[in-house]
Amino acid sequence: MSPETNPRRPLLSKKIRAMLGALLLISSPLAAQTQLLQNNDFESGLTSWRLTPNHSQHQTGSGREGSNALLLTATTERPSPYVTYQIADLKPDAVYEFSAWARVAPGSPAVDGAIKIEYYSDTNKNTTGVYSRLRLPANGEWKHITLAVPADADTVRADLLLRMYGEGSVIFDDASFVMTKSPPDISIVEPRRHFLNLTKPQEATYRVRLNRSWTQRNKPNFIATLAPLDAYGKADQNKSQTLKQTVRQLDLNSFEAKVQLPVREGVYALDFSYLDGGNTFRTEKPAYVFPDPPHANHDRFKPQHLTENGTLLHNGQPFFPLGMYHPGHKAEDYQLLADHGFNAIQGNATNNIASLKASLDLAHQHGMAVDVPLYMGMKVADNLDATREKVKTLAGHPAILNWKIIDEPDYHPNITHEVPGSYYAIKELDTKNPVELTLHQQDTLGYWTHFSDIVQVDHYPIPGHPLTGVADYTRTAKAVSKPWQNISFVLQSGWTPDMKTQPTPEQARSMVYMALIEGAKGIWWYSMYDPGWDLTKTPLWPHLKTINAEITQLSHPLMFGKTVPGITSNNAKLHFQAFEHENKTYLLVTNPQAEAVQATFTLPQRFRSWRPLNGETASSIANNQLTVSFNGIDSQTYLLEE
Repeated sequence: MSPETNPRRPLLSKKIRAMLGALLLISSPLAAQTQLLQNNDFESGLTSWRLTPNHSQHQTGSGREGSNALLLTATTERPSPYVTYQIADLKPDAVYEFSAWARVAPGSPAVDGAIKIEYYSDTNKNTTGVYSRLRLPANGEWKHITLAVPADADTVRADLLLRMYGEGSVIFDDASFVMTKSPPDISIVEPRRHFLNLTKPQEATYRVRLNRSWTQRNKPNFIATLAPLDAYGKADQNKSQTLKQTVRQLDLNSFEAKVQLPVREGVYALDFSYLDGGNTFRTEKPAYVFPDPPHANHDRFKPQHLTENGTLLHNGQPFFPLGMYHPGHKAEDYQLLADHGFNAIQGNATNNIASLKASLDLAHQHGMAVDVPLYMGMKVADNLDATREKVKTLAGHPAILNWKIIDEPDYHPNITHEVPGSYYAIKELDTKNPVELTLHQQDTLGYWTHFSDIVQVDHYPIPGHPLTGVADYTRTAKAVSKPWQNISFVLQSGWTPDMKTQPTPEQARSMVYMALIEGAKGIWWYSMYDPGWDLTKTPLWPHLKTINAEITQLSHPLMFGKTVPGITSNNAKLHFQAFEHENKTYLLVTNPQAEAVQATFTLPQRFRSWRPLNGETASSIANNQLTVSFNGIDSQTYLLEE
């Protein structure tokens, strides 16, 4: 849960940071390849490069070998500047490598230099964005930053970024963008992932592309092979079968193949191959087929630490997590969180059992329940042996709240097929602690709930998107989950020094209310610490203590209360829900709009008076109606009394 800012698409930024762990920073020079950049050495000034809007501190400076270079200067007012280079006519499925030399300018402290590749489709959809980031020493030594990223199946162009983080100046020079691997002879364009609700055999259509022009009269004799995956996400070719198919040519390179998929449980790899001139050509990357399991949502896998209505149990007691992502794993950090009303943390990401146990011991000492990450390096199958060892060794530790397989499998097509095997493997070893996935894409939420006991959703609307997206995501998650599955929401508390990703206290509280109104039984915040980011030094931090106290006060009605039907409002902009618990009715209402509003609620006849949650004076309810006013972005809880 760690977004890296994407200047154009902030809501895709989590994907960018999450993929960073899989990349390597390489210091060796590139092999001789065709250079695809013009003015890569900045000897022609900034020709071909585009400056960042709102950043004026760009100029040319001393080069590494030539006379010119790019100089980026960042200040508190103008943080994280960057320049971009747009390059077209890229080949789908090829591998491209982007690199640049960088050092700090004279007099600058050590700061971070970064490069990034963003791939785009012919519909201008940003399909992939990957950063490589390196600390540049204060002594001014040149460092080589490089990353290699496979183009997506629909890639036609890329935006390349040179960027810096921190207050200071960085000099970039001698950038390079080259193809390091040609596209495969045959590849599957779409769909790369196919989510199916299979109740009977059905037809699926795939678009297949050849890395050559096919001018023969006869179509290629494609062979479509379906093979089940093992726990590690590897195709078992000994159990594969050949599928019936029909093929038609779309253009010189592309074909449409329709195959008949059988009804089966599990996850499958689908490959295409063809024979030509005595040579067999096969796809290097399969498409994955994800049939819905026949036992919807795996009722047989409900863990002991979840009640029938999705309430978490921790050390035998009902538990409403108030969690924080990216905490510091030190006693003072845990104590600071506890002092501000938090009771849960994202755990220490390590495969070292002793180190993990030590952090669990420390968390338990400070009253912190731990969401244990199992995806070091953004890997699932590669961590499976370590995952099994952790579960066998530590499942009974009192600090463990749950195991987390991966952050946003819906954004990581290269590892999504590995998730089911990991889920089943954990369940074989631990029947008590829940398993969690963090999910972002609404359209596939229904599939991933089959492999998570805690359905943790995230949505970061600020800046530029309606706050009501939080309600939409929670509502979708609730609709596709079983009653025993816990719905938790990760809300944004900010992660960038320029503060554009931090909500106001009113926005934060409204997002909390929308998640709770729609059924969330856990609230998490992203994030406490990130590069250049310290939540405890921001305007929102002191307000989180108050928000946590309010959630705690409402936690029992939310966990155990029954929703009250029959309440209506004459204002459609308001979000509300009433919960009845221990002879009290709590009406939660939020106005997520910037405009002040007035609303009249029509209530069941039994209610005679009302008062604010912590108010002492009750007001009468006349004619079953309650009329109240709300400021812009305002949230309130009312106690309705009989």
